[in-house]
Amino acid sequence: MIRQQIMDALELRMKAIQGSDYQTDIGRDVRVWNVSAINASDLPVLNIKDTDEEIERHASDEAWKVTLSCEISVTCSGNTAIQDIRKMIADVYCAIGADGTLNGLAIKIIPEMDTIEREDEADAFVKAIIQIKIIYGQTAWRE
Repeated sequence: MIRQQIMDALELRMKAIQGSDYQTDIGRDVRVWNVSAINASDLPVLNIKDTDEEIERHASDEAWKVTLSCEISVTCSGNTAIQDIRKMIADVYCAIGADGTLNGLAIKIIPEMDTIEREDEADAFVKAIIQIKIIYGQTAWRE
């Protein structure tokens, strides 16, 4: 199924965020659809979620153009310097840009937006959220 293959490839891209090609090593702890509480000792944690999927049918109705919305979030300590959070966001974009078709599974990836917000009232956690759209083709009625 193409959607699962795309999510697996995106997870691998995020796990690559380590070493000299990047400013941070947020690829050390990558999770997919994590809904469990995050322990402070685990930070930073990168979490990937695939959310909405829009399907555009072609005239022949034999092929679809699919737009998959994804959210990539990085949760870090409230003590993390804002400059470091910005580096984490930049690293996510760089990792995606290193293979903008996810090994040929996608037609293209479009950045939508990013934001930085406090996760709780005690300011113990800060979260950077990056939203992207992944465009891919699919044969009608098949995954």
